[in-house]
Amino acid sequence: MFLSDNQTSNKTKKSRLPEYLLTPVVFAFAIYALVVAIGFTVIGDIPTYLNMAFHDAASKFDDSGVHLDFTPAEDTGATSIPIEQVDFPKPGTVFGKIEIESCGISCKLLYGDDDRSLNIGAGQYIGSSIPGYGKTTLVAGHNTSYFKTLKNIAVGDKVKVTTTYGVYVYEVEARKVYDKNNMKAFDLAKQEENLVLYTCFRRNTSIGRVVDRLYVYCKLVSGPSIIK
Repeated sequence: MFLSDNQTSNKTKKSRLPEYLLTPVVFAFAIYALVVAIGFTVIGDIPTYLNMAFHDAASKFDDSGVHLDFTPAEDTGATSIPIEQVDFPKPGTVFGKIEIESCGISCKLLYGDDDRSLNIGAGQYIGSSIPGYGKTTLVAGHNTSYFKTLKNIAVGDKVKVTTTYGVYVYEVEARKVYDKNNMKAFDLAKQEENLVLYTCFRRNTSIGRVVDRLYVYCKLVSGPSIIK
């Protein structure tokens, strides 16, 4: 059975989506894709915000009973301190405070950079040396919380680190952005007192997971050296 030209034309029109409906559908799919892409980035930060709010409003102990406070050392102006007088921190404990006046940063410093530690404050990588030990101190912080304004730091700014055994002041020498997998961004074997701060960093306004890191390199200005 053969269809006439009119019958074929009518059947084709019925099978097509009306043009006045096509544009809204395409637009809706585009919005949906955008929301999903943004969601993957934002949702990943929700635990950080919740944990940050919880720890700031909670007592001096976290949910595992670990003490979240510390007794800051006084700045006596001493240039050295015997190793016997140094209270070496245990993993997961608060042993200091980081203050960067130019960026409005003031947060606890924990020994360890696991998720729990970074939800409480800034965390020192355990494989690096504590301040005063004459090597590299590597400290991380979330760019969604405690290190959110680290991107505003400039060369010449001062970073104050108060620990349980001494007060250290560093000066920013440089800031650089590297891929998160670049292990040459810092030197843990460097035989010189220095502080390296880092956080996630977005080079542009693209959507998705952040793959770059902002590194801030600081030299020691004052603080006691640990005499081994």
